Amino acid sequence: MKTLRELRVGRYPPAIVIKPETSLLEVMLEMNEKKVRHAIVADQEGKLEGVVSAKYLINFMGGGDKFNKVVEEYNTDLYAALEEETAYSIMFPYPWCSLDDSLVEVVDLMM
Repeated sequence: MKTLRELRVGRYPPAIVIKPETSLLEVMLEMNEKKVRHAIVADQEGKLEGVVSAKYLINFMGGGDKFNKVVEEYNTDLYAALEEETAYSIMFPYPWCSLDDSLVEVVDLMM
């Protein structure tokens, strides 16, 4: 199995980078516009804080346990929840891999 170091890793379109305080509605719109399924969450200095995936957004909108927050705190008002909740609230914190990890290990991390 090849490692990331052995593969030429690139991406088009480029990844999007958002701030932790970006609303989930803004995250969804940006991801849709750029046709990507993940957004990198970085602080003011560009330091990685986490990743928001389309899977986490779907979970939040009713496809999983993150929807409980919409029910409990927003009385099922999904639009209000998407406007007020931030990327920080649903992101996967500090994901990382090394260039010596196999592609299988990296995909497992992303799923």
